[in-house]
Amino acid sequence: PLLSCTTAMSKVVLDRLLDIIKPPGRRRVQGVKQQTLPFTSMRVHHLDVHGEEACSLMLEFDANPAASSLANQVARRAIRCIAEVMDEEDDVVDKAWEGPDGQNALESLLEETNRSAMASAIKTLSAETGSLLASQPTLLQLHAPAKVYGDLHGQFRDLLLLLGHFGIPTAGSGPIFIFNGDFVDRGAHQLEVVILLFALKLVFPDRVFLLRGNHEDAVQNAGMGSLGFSEVCKKEFGIAEGGNVFHAVHAAFNYLPLACVLNERILVLHAGIGTGEWKLDYLENLKRPMDSNAIAADLVINNILWSDPIADDGKKDYIGVHRSPRVMGRTPASTYSSPRSVRSAAGSPVAGNRSAFFPQATSKNYSVKSVQASPRADPYSGIVEFGKPVTEAFCKMNGIELLVRSHQIRALAFDVLHGGRCIRVFSARDYEGCHNDSSILSITHSADADVLIVRGQVLETVSAEDPEAGQVVYCECECSIA
Repeated sequence: PLLSCTTAMSKVVLDRLLDIIKPPGRRRVQGVKQQTLPFTSMRVHHLDVHGEEACSLMLEFDANPAASSLANQVARRAIRCIAEVMDEEDDVVDKAWEGPDGQNALESLLEETNRSAMASAIKTLSAETGSLLASQPTLLQLHAPAKVYGDLHGQFRDLLLLLGHFGIPTAGSGPIFIFNGDFVDRGAHQLEVVILLFALKLVFPDRVFLLRGNHEDAVQNAGMGSLGFSEVCKKEFGIAEGGNVFHAVHAAFNYLPLACVLNERILVLHAGIGTGEWKLDYLENLKRPMDSNAIAADLVINNILWSDPIADDGKKDYIGVHRSPRVMGRTPASTYSSPRSVRSAAGSPVAGNRSAFFPQATSKNYSVKSVQASPRADPYSGIVEFGKPVTEAFCKMNGIELLVRSHQIRALAFDVLHGGRCIRVFSARDYEGCHNDSSILSITHSADADVLIVRGQVLETVSAEDPEAGQVVYCECECSIA
């Protein structure tokens, strides 16, 4: 059976079966376990079909002559890294991983040990990627089949395992790949994740798509301290050249699209829709490059990158919800425009008071079902949590059926809320010490191509006990929200 995202006539359905891998495992379809999702609150439709794998699981690479030799080299080397990781006997968390075949991961990916040459290669990849991103729209119109990745946060080993077990991009056939933001910060292999994603984008420009998250922001990175991307670059290449690498990468980040629409039915964006009082064509008219100040000055963009949904039962059941110590566009610091100058989707200034942003923001009652202040944000920032009525109204106004977002972490691989209108996907396992699975979404057509089927594909947590027990362990630590 499948779970409908809307009504019996829905064009988007959620497959109740998951593809689950408990690494170490082998790259075979028959090695993938299937598990029934425990979403009993959803309406069940007895459709005798399931999402089929649309991606080749063969680790083969054909160079793209239109891409640079550097991009092809990195993509080719990544295929070898995937094979090496798949052959590892022990499964470990990313921060404890020594690299493919015990070698430095960054050096392996670039096939270079000279730090000056490595920095030059990264800057070149970044410049090439920025030019390509600038040629594509801010709101992408794409078509299934598709794989949607959530937050990666520098966890390169998880990325390699997901690609190895669930398929890699190929030219001209198979699914497109959508990486839904937050590539950096906190993880042990941030540069490796960025380099590989940039290379894949360059080699497969019409098959791989990178969306912006709240961590593809220079000020946010700098505010992360020793765990931030800025410090990673400096540690790897020194203060001066590390700064050059950091700025080169962000010159590309500033051209990242903000969202994509699949088959005119599914909206994919990093965080949320805020108050939901904006139309998709607003994104089509945004100008890039878009730096930290531009993001901070736009209420819609701020919420696309930061806002969260309210759970259907009104409970605060996400891991690690807390006020961020450094949230761009939220605190009235001198780095940013005053919150009184933040602009709405209509382009008019929004008054710097809570009621102007969210009428119910002063409520502490988490059963509120429309819009309320986000615990992530400064009270005057305009970042909100949005309820089921907001999601439903937004989908109706924009003619879509489903919102796919990332930005939050739970122990379960992914979750469904707002009556099936909203799905969250997160791809970094055991994130910040939390015993969470990693997941991606596989979106395929039904046999008659009339229905889009959304199926979860999961890498189980390294720390899981008995994978057959179905035990869910929620994090008790003060995890930072993604």
